[in-house]
Amino acid sequence: MGYEILSILSTDVLLSIATKLSEKSRSNDCGSGPRPASREVIRSDGPSPYRVLFFGGGPAVGYGVLSHDLALAGNLARGLTESTGHGIDIDVVVQVDLRCRDMPTLLAEVDLEQFDIVVLSVGTQDVLDYCPADELSTAVEQLLNLLREGTQRMLPVSVIAAPAVSSVLHLEPVLARAADQRAFEFNSRLQKLCETRPDLTYVPFEHEGETVPCRERALASYRQWASPMVDVIAPTFELVRDRAHPGRREHARQAAVDRLGLTSIPQDVFDSVTRSARRMLGTRGAGVTVIDHDQQRFTSTTGDGFPAIPRRHGFCGYAIQTNHGFVVEDALQDARLADSYFTQTAKLRSYAGIPIRDPSGHMIGALCVYDDKPRQFTTAQIVMLRSLAHLLEKELCATA
Repeated sequence: MGYEILSILSTDVLLSIATKLSEKSRSNDCGSGPRPASREVIRSDGPSPYRVLFFGGGPAVGYGVLSHDLALAGNLARGLTESTGHGIDIDVVVQVDLRCRDMPTLLAEVDLEQFDIVVLSVGTQDVLDYCPADELSTAVEQLLNLLREGTQRMLPVSVIAAPAVSSVLHLEPVLARAADQRAFEFNSRLQKLCETRPDLTYVPFEHEGETVPCRERALASYRQWASPMVDVIAPTFELVRDRAHPGRREHARQAAVDRLGLTSIPQDVFDSVTRSARRMLGTRGAGVTVIDHDQQRFTSTTGDGFPAIPRRHGFCGYAIQTNHGFVVEDALQDARLADSYFTQTAKLRSYAGIPIRDPSGHMIGALCVYDDKPRQFTTAQIVMLRSLAHLLEKELCATA
């Protein structure tokens, strides 16, 4: 019955009615319900973390919950940590009602060099709007080309299919069938496009059970959606041949330092974190540093304190070159550090530093611990140090 009605209505009339009804449904179903901020960083602790950009709209928006940690992003992070054995840091950049043609503008605000993996959620809004298939395919292909051109290395991209609209929204039956057919056509084209490029992976959107209104969306829905996605996305981490290298964008990083308001964070917050780091890892000292142009300066120390020194003589300049930090068991055995100020004058031998990011994701400095004896740091200790660094990042976000 439904498809017979579709065949009678003209395309223009159908699209006009469909757009109006789908907008009404979205307004009634999702507009009044809770949802998280459009940008948030979600972390799943573990060794040598990968940094993931979760970008787009649709199911990625997180309707029904107040934090992305409870939505699709958080469930993906925890699932990927369990599957890969690595920590996962997910930077969520989403927007309500985001269409594929508008994604390049939002993507222009993102520094792709900071990420190891990209996960895209595309097509949902376009399907609801009955965007012509050719127009939608062109917009997606342009977006994927921008991702490929945005870094100096191959950046693996997992593209999540548009869900069957009837599985995530309540629509009139006839319109739901038409929208589901449009989603099927879009996903078929998307899958074929992903098969043509080694950097792309098509991720099906699998749904079981009844449709849950956005404003009432249960945590179980996000867990159920994420589980099969993890099985597809996790193997793509093997494609990461060159880990993200934030240091390639030094000018952007320095601009972040220049506009950062560290004085807005109470000094006792810094001091509390450094005391905790020193105590938990049992080291001679701990500190929070900022790498400012050619200097490394401390904003807080416990144990031994140090003056500002040239960046080339510090250890934290190396920590901000990677997402996973920098560990030195014996500085005298490291050619980069053997003649540095900290090794020769301060007599430090071991070091562990975790980069600290500002709200835009740039590495501004590090939380570090250091000792006058050679030592090994366990995976558990590095995870603890990273958790403390994340506390400082939350303070930065709160005062931004």
